[in-house]
Amino acid sequence: MSVSMIASFPLMFAGFRDSLLALARAAAVASDATLSSSAVHRAIVGVGLAAVTAAAVATPDASFVVGLLGALFGSLLIYSLPPVLHLLSGAAPLRSLAGLADVSLVLFGLALATLGTRGALAGQMSTRRSDQALHAHIECAIRRFARPGLLERRRRRRMETAVRGAPALIFGAELSPEDRAVVHSLAERYRLCHRSHGEGNERFVLVSMQGRGQSGG
Repeated sequence: MSVSMIASFPLMFAGFRDSLLALARAAAVASDATLSSSAVHRAIVGVGLAAVTAAAVATPDASFVVGLLGALFGSLLIYSLPPVLHLLSGAAPLRSLAGLADVSLVLFGLALATLGTRGALAGQMSTRRSDQALHAHIECAIRRFARPGLLERRRRRRMETAVRGAPALIFGAELSPEDRAVVHSLAERYRLCHRSHGEGNERFVLVSMQGRGQSGG
């Protein structure tokens, strides 16, 4: 997705730049010679790239943006824009059958855009709530491990005697790289040893009391 965005961005941005210049000429913001100068072009490109880069840095989930834009603008461009242009051209009077069909398509496109946008936002909120609940569960587990109560300390001493090793807390391979980063950050906060083991889909995090404060990716 990143490669696709980077490769297609110059083509899309060139159209955006030309549209801005055309609007500026139509509004007589400046003379045509000024708008055609290389300095104006560089300013538009610089400001546009800065705005897009800031939006990209602030957006952790590009798939949500792509889905939202697809749900919103895809429905409008496919269903609503053509009948609007057809009506504006005067080819179909508003009270004719063709005009009523155009209005119906416009409303249909608006309804799809609304439903698609709501679905994308609801999915994003659901994912965010799920991540927050998982991170809260991880923090609770690490806090209890780092600050055990009296009964837990006795149980750990018995375990150390039985298995001849210090107890450890394992966070399995089902965690995403972002969730593993949360585990490392929380373990660091509680001054626990935390190391990742395994590769790819089998990578997991081991948190232990030994060597508190030591870490590894």
